[in-house]
Amino acid sequence: MKLVTFTLLVGVAACARARDNNNAPNGSAASTVPAAPTPAPAGAPAGVDADTRARTLLQQQINLALAGKHDDLVATFSKDAIVLAGDDNVSTADQVNNFAIGGGGADGASIDKASIAKLVARGTKDAVWFYAEVSTHSTGPGGGPGIGSTRVVELLTAASSWHVAAASFDSPDELTPAGMNTEIAGATGAPALAQTLATPSKLGAQLASDAVAIGPTSDQVATSDAAKALASWKLEPITLFKNAREVKGSGWAFAQASFDRPHPGRPTLTDRGLVQLFAVPKPDGSWSIVLVQYRRQ
Repeated sequence: MKLVTFTLLVGVAACARARDNNNAPNGSAASTVPAAPTPAPAGAPAGVDADTRARTLLQQQINLALAGKHDDLVATFSKDAIVLAGDDNVSTADQVNNFAIGGGGADGASIDKASIAKLVARGTKDAVWFYAEVSTHSTGPGGGPGIGSTRVVELLTAASSWHVAAASFDSPDELTPAGMNTEIAGATGAPALAQTLATPSKLGAQLASDAVAIGPTSDQVATSDAAKALASWKLEPITLFKNAREVKGSGWAFAQASFDRPHPGRPTLTDRGLVQLFAVPKPDGSWSIVLVQYRRQ
């Protein structure tokens, strides 16, 4: 009797499996085993698609700026993130009036179209960082159209649910003389990581093999051979102005600072600039710079 009962149970189970298979969509076999995850793109760690994450965030920011949803745009940043914006506007995101990717500006022009022209992203499971160029179309106070480009540099962190921890929005231009410099907002002191920024031509040993380097002008962007590019741009001599801002998290760090530089050919004038770097830890506990940017103030 036990043998017959067991045989019947096995038969019932087999019939049930056959019925489920016949009812499965498109004739496929039903299974409780989940499908294998889609591999991450080459160069990105498993589980992190840096390009998609960066592109999705930036497109969201552009859409919000064009729609005039400033508060929602600000909400993509961590509350303590310092944004290096244009027109000497360096502060937390809620104090930035114009991100230059959509909407109105201080000069009365209004950006009515914007699109991502270029994006280079890198990432780990803890952070994603990227450089992008956003093409813009604007209408001025007199009604005339204008074509422009805004360079966007951002660091997103997993610990903040992929909000932006540090960022820059600017139009490429030469470093120029200005009035009195100002200490970077949220300064934390004179940390060692930030001090390396005063000598861009000597950053080579600290740069990751795929580091991104960005200089002040439109032709100064390097997504490979960053050390060679930094040396060729001849940005020195640079003096960091007062204290820098340095923040370290789980698997990432960044530093931001204001700087001075004697104007080439006219050393009695002083150029004003802003600089930032993003870094990730090495196994020995030191830091590898994955992105560095020098820009006008």
